[in-house]
Amino acid sequence: MKLAYQAIISEGTVEQQCRYLNKALLTSVWPHLSVPAQAARQWQERFPELRGNLRAKLAAC
Repeated sequence: MKLAYQAIISEGTVEQQCRYLNKALLTSVWPHLSVPAQAARQWQERFPELRGNLRAKLAAC
């Protein structure tokens, strides 16, 4: 599941993200994802509940 979420967040279209991501699951796996820093910032801006979780691993840009 982790790899799928990383791919959908990093490379998926908005349609794919809406279709395949689950808010509760995303919140629980967020700290364990490795996504590009820019993508993580954008997601944390859009979904403030992810912001407080600074343990998320960010891939180097």
